[in-house]
Amino acid sequence: MTELELLNGMDQSIPVDDSWILDRVDEIIAESIEKKDGYVALNACKQLRQIHQLAGVALAKFFYLIKQNWDVYEIGDNFNDTVADYAGVTRATVSKYVKIWSMYEDKLIPEEFEEEIRQKNIKDQVPISNLVSDGEYELDKEDWTKIVDAPDFNSVSREIRDITGKKPYSNALMLYLSDDGQITAIQDGKNEYVGFLDPEGGEISQKASQRIIKSAGIMQR
Repeated sequence: MTELELLNGMDQSIPVDDSWILDRVDEIIAESIEKKDGYVALNACKQLRQIHQLAGVALAKFFYLIKQNWDVYEIGDNFNDTVADYAGVTRATVSKYVKIWSMYEDKLIPEEFEEEIRQKNIKDQVPISNLVSDGEYELDKEDWTKIVDAPDFNSVSREIRDITGKKPYSNALMLYLSDDGQITAIQDGKNEYVGFLDPEGGEISQKASQRIIKSAGIMQR
């Protein structure tokens, strides 16, 4: 099987020499043409998608473990600021990823569902980590099965809203918070900008933001 490896930056563009990967694409296409086998190229595409997916959960574990050992490194600066700046992501992303890996370290997911949850796209794991970290809801096997079977972010979020009793009506007004702090309202298929919560704010600002998010039922995406 043709092997193709790629690591992908998440929130911000990171300067990278892409010539080798683009050359590799040409080589794989040439190989697929020579063998008259389109699956040579399609397998490489699948590998790219798999590596992109793995990169998210790997970053989550990296961020969590770096935070756990922050004092050992003696860097001295703020953890979120340093990691966000160096890894090319937002502070909000750092916090979300740490929370995601925390749910595995703290065994907040039943063992029989853990691997399937971990296989989901990193974005899909955000609302799951928010749900279990609150400790307010006791999920049964049926709840976990529905979350595991949900195919994408919107489906996962819908299942979690059902679990928490926040199931929206068809014309319900839904609020969403993006990684860069933009709040968007969606109703009847229309969306409008509402406001902004600073993801780079200090400790008090972050606490206030979390209170607003919880009280208003804002979904993070």
